[in-house]
Amino acid sequence: MPKIVNKEKKRQDIVEASVQVFKCKGYQGTRIIDIAKEAGIGKGTVYEYFNSKDEIILGVFEELFLDYEQLLYTRAQSDRSAFEEIISSVASAFEDLDDCSELILVYFELWSSRQLYESLGLREKMGQWFERLSAAYTKLIEKGQRSREISSEIEARAFARTLVSAIDGIILHYCLFKPDKVFFAKQKQELERTLRRSLAP
Repeated sequence: MPKIVNKEKKRQDIVEASVQVFKCKGYQGTRIIDIAKEAGIGKGTVYEYFNSKDEIILGVFEELFLDYEQLLYTRAQSDRSAFEEIISSVASAFEDLDDCSELILVYFELWSSRQLYESLGLREKMGQWFERLSAAYTKLIEKGQRSREISSEIEARAFARTLVSAIDGIILHYCLFKPDKVFFAKQKQELERTLRRSLAP
């Protein structure tokens, strides 16, 4: 009887293996065979799921954004306070930053090469990902405005995009400069305090 392959799990395994290789070798230094070895599969199997290394790195970043996007939409549909869900989801964005900091360096490697970011369509992809996160935060803000727990004076879409930009900036700053843990905790506290003041009706 032929072995049944869970294709979604296999694809996820390849993505997770590629993350480890990209962190270690960078984008330019990574080969498909390196990813295959890390995943414990043959090179040909990788090509059954991804056409190229470019497609794999885009899949890696897509996964990161998709996980957070799904978290936001789940919270927008919950019965809990939208106000508190926003505060909580922002805190979630800063979890496990030490684990992803090497991947941020890969992100900068891609951006530093005009040829690479153009061939990958990275500008368009990043724009789409950030817009999707902004849309998810917009839904949360609008939900809070309907329940009168968030100020009706806030322009939801503009505030959401500003919030996503702030989160992105803080994450990049942390991964690049590794601020003192105590100071970083204070940064997060100040962001939460600012959010509470800004969102309050």
